[in-house]
Parts: sequence; structure tokens; C-alpha cells
Amino acid sequence: MTKSFSAPATLSAPTALSDRTGNLWNWIAAFLYLINAILVLSLPIFPSQDGPVHLYYTEVIRDLLLNSGQYGQYFAIKQLITPYAFQYYTMIALETVFTPEMSEKVLICLYLAAFGLGFKYLLESVGRRNTPWVLTSLPFAMHSLVFMGFLNFCFAVALAMFLCGFWLRWVNRLNTRALVIIVLTFLFLMVVHPVPLAIFLSFAGLTLLVDLIAERSNSSQTLLEAIMARRTQIILLFIFGIVGLLWVIMFRTEPSPNAMRNFPKAPQDFGWVHKMTEEVKLWPIVPYFTIPYRAGPVLLIFAAIVAIAAAVPAALRKLPRAAVVCLLTSAACYLLYVFAPVPLNGATYFANRFPIFWVVFLFASAAALPTALPSAHSRFRYAVPVLAIPVALLSLFLQWRHTSATAAELTPTLNAKVIGPGSLGLICSDSARDPIRSYDPHLWLGVHYFRRSKAVLVNAPWMYLPHIMLKPVKASDWDFIDPHPMADYLGAGDVKQLPSSNLAFMIRAGRNTPKIAEATGRWGYKPAGYDNGIFEVYAKPELLPGIAQNPTTASGLRQ
Repeated sequence: MTKSFSAPATLSAPTALSDRTGNLWNWIAAFLYLINAILVLSLPIFPSQDGPVHLYYTEVIRDLLLNSGQYGQYFAIKQLITPYAFQYYTMIALETVFTPEMSEKVLICLYLAAFGLGFKYLLESVGRRNTPWVLTSLPFAMHSLVFMGFLNFCFAVALAMFLCGFWLRWVNRLNTRALVIIVLTFLFLMVVHPVPLAIFLSFAGLTLLVDLIAERSNSSQTLLEAIMARRTQIILLFIFGIVGLLWVIMFRTEPSPNAMRNFPKAPQDFGWVHKMTEEVKLWPIVPYFTIPYRAGPVLLIFAAIVAIAAAVPAALRKLPRAAVVCLLTSAACYLLYVFAPVPLNGATYFANRFPIFWVVFLFASAAALPTALPSAHSRFRYAVPVLAIPVALLSLFLQWRHTSATAAELTPTLNAKVIGPGSLGLICSDSARDPIRSYDPHLWLGVHYFRRSKAVLVNAPWMYLPHIMLKPVKASDWDFIDPHPMADYLGAGDVKQLPSSNLAFMIRAGRNTPKIAEATGRWGYKPAGYDNGIFEVYAKPELLPGIAQNPTTASGLRQ
């Protein structure tokens, strides 16, 4: 039996459902996303791991661009345009209206809108419009990397979904308008994040490959004739690939010796079977590891797999090409998490970028198959919303319960007494991560204190990476060391002096431990009178009386 691939209507123009229930799913999905955005905005502060550092770097970049403040003595801008530039420029714009904390929450709400719309556009590009599968995305929108603070990547995921959908719609009928949209979106994606850029190129390449196989199976064209018929698309992808590769090479790096302290010398490798099991349990995707939080999303994935398994045998002789491409992309992203290195190009969590893609493309594949099976689609029309709506509501409730509790724990830090502008300080930590969270909201919590004080963070992270816009003006032995290795370094007997005789204060992130007491006490720093259990300021004794209360505002608007 010869297998062939059919061309779904979406490669020309998506078709709409004939009944009125279709719009209902879109309205319900929009309402659920609106609830999620309201919950985010209602938090006093959004808890994330790296978010405080990005807020701090936003302020530093703005002050350097305006040539104001005291940061210019310690920081400089490496390049104005980098793969991570999007978040900083967007935050600078938002902070002209809102406070930094509110700006971050507004940015997350914008991401939610982008993710929901990008997912909807992808689904409508592979199958019918107004599909109930649009309801499946919300439990995955606020995935673990949002709480890690990787908002550049999160926006890039949404952009990649749109670009993949647009490519499917226009790949066989490219015109000037479509070409301009594809090129501009591709260029914009370059300054947001490179990994989703690579996902799009792989997806687009698979689309052309499946098209070529279909043409060879269903027509008398030779392979060369089929290739020549798609020469414009092939040349375009080739140019995109070269440009993307050169862009990544421009920002290639190796960790600095200081940054190597942040990586374990012998990282534990549980093997590929363990990592495959992790993905099934959604460990790399969910921000909270509790069984109730994971159960609903796992059920949705299981439903998608069942739907695909039920539809494929009946459609084996005429599989929609979009379903094949989405399923292949999903499988590739699933395996990339298993076999890709965790650290790459001087940064960590590289492999963790792929799990969200295997999920969204799995749902897209399930949504694409009913285009060839209208009877099966009709039979199970209400199965997806009946399952997805309760799962989405449960996810919202559990997300709110966990996130609001964490935010309440972090908020008092914003009222801590600040030290003088331009003061030098560092952050150290010896606290273990909460086992139910995939992120550590305590790790860089103290950077809020630096931003509010307009102080200089001596061990500011990641600036050895070329895609981070900032660099230290003068290199030191203390650059780039994360809080945990910094605690070890401060307490080490071979360290004879601090990074600067002007180091005014230290901050403890997380719980107090004997190691922290040793590290701070050894250098003569005393508690500054503020300790909420997860954050404490230590200062030179002569500076303690001069720490003044920082004025705060209840409003989210900048004053």
C-alpha cells in the first residue's frame, strides 16, 4: 500500500465550521486568558527566578542610554541589538508609564495574549477555524520558563507559532505581501530569541519535504521538477538558515572562569529513559510539581494522543500534510529535550526550551486530523471542550493559589530599608529550592533591593554572554558568580580580600544557614535590621545608621 499525503484546505485558506458552536470556543478561550491576565495583574509582585535581574538590567540600560545615574562607572553597553534585546527595550517603554513591578506584570499579560493568539492562528492554519482544540493551550501558557523569567523566549514561542501557521497558509502561493510578512517576522524573531527561530526553520523545511514526497507520490513529476517548482521557498529557507546561523555565531561564547563556578563539576545524568519519563510527567513544563497541578495537563495530552491514534488508521491513505508536519515537529522537540545538552553556549536550560514545543505541535496535529475525518470530528465535537474547560479552570485556581502565596512571601522585600545610590554590594545564598517549584524565586530576590537603592551589584550575572547587552567596565574576580557559589567563595579560606574595599553591603537570599553566617561574619558585615526569613541585608557597621526608609507607592503607576 502506498501512503500519500493530502493537501489540507489550510494551505490555501482555512475553512470555517458550519455551525455556531465554533465561535463559542474562541470566546471561552479568550475569557479564560483574560482571567489569567487579571490574576497576574492582581499580584503585588510576579514571582520569578530571573525577573528581578531583568528589571535591574532594564534600569541600568536606560540610565546608560540617557547618560544618567552612577551605573556608567561600573557597567557599559556591549551592543544595542542582541538576541535578547526585545525584553529590555519593551520594559523601558512600559516603565515610562508603570512602575517596574507593574511593567513586568503588563509584559506577562502581553505574552499571554501573544501565546493565545499564536496558538489559535497555528491551529486554524492546520485545520478548521474555531476549533475546540484552542481551549487546550491555557494550562500550558504559564509554563515553567515564564516563572524562570525567560520572557524573551516565551514571546519567541508565540511568534514562532504564528510564523509556522503563516508559512503553512502561504508556502504554496507566496506573493510579495506574504514574503514581506515572513521576512519581517523572521528578522524580529532574531532579536527576541534564537531557539524558536530554529524551530520555525525546521518546521518550514519539514513542510517542503512532505510536499515533495506528496508530489512524487501523486504526480508524474520528477524530483528535480518538484524541487524547481518550489525553488523560491527553498532559496528563502536557505537564506534564512545562513542568516540565522551567522547571527548565532556572532554571539557564540564560552563561560568565563568565574561563571564556571555556577556549573556543577559533575552534573548528574539520569539517562535518556529518565528524561523521557520526565517529559511525560511534564516536569520540564509545569512551574509547580504537585500531582493536582500536573494531572489536568497530562490528561489533555493523553486525549490528544488518543485522538491522533484513533484518526490516523482511518486516514492512513490520505493523511493531511499539516498533521504530518506538526507530528514530526512534536516528536523532534520531544527528543531534543532528551538528547540536547542542558548547558550550551555558556548558558543553562538549553534543553528545557523544547518541551513546550512538543506539546503545542501535538495539539496542532490533533486539530489537523479532523479535516480529513469530518464524521469522526462530528462524533467527538464536544469531548475536547468538556475536558479542556475544567482542566483550564483547575489550572487557573492552582496557579493562583501557589503564585499568590509565593508573591505574598516576597512582597515585604520591596519595603526593606535601602542603602545609598551607587553603593556596592553582592548577593549570596545557601538556601535549597522548594521541591514543589521548578523555579527559585528567592535566588535573585535581593536584586530588587539593588534596583530600589540604585546600587551596584558586584556579582551581576550573565554579562559574559554576548547576547546580554551589558558588560562590566572593569573585570574582577567576583564577576558573574551566582549566589550559591558566592557563599562558598566568601567563606573560603583562600580568599584574602573582598572585590572592593568599598563593598558596602551583602544580601542573603533565602534562608539563613551557618555558611551564610560564616561568610558575612568573616568580613565584618552586620545585620542591617531587616530579616523576613528569606532576605536579609548585612552592611558595614558605620553605614547602619544611615540607611533610610525608601518611599513606596501603592499604585502601579510611576510617580
